Amino acid sequence: MSDLADAVGMKAQAVSNQLRKLVDLGILDTRRHGNHIHYRIVEPCVTKLLHHGLCIQEELPLRKVRAS
Repeated sequence: MSDLADAVGMKAQAVSNQLRKLVDLGILDTRRHGNHIHYRIVEPCVTKLLHHGLCIQEELPLRKVRAS
């Protein structure tokens, strides 16, 4: 949890609270492995949105090169 909290610049407890809300909304699912909780996206719209965002991120540099 602390790696994720560091990556987004939040406290671990705040990240935990946000993840719990996403689980409660049915966007994420969890499974426990010892002391660790693993999260996975189960809402297909979120997966599609992330994929689209990555596609845009990959295309933007190409668009700038073409425009030059």
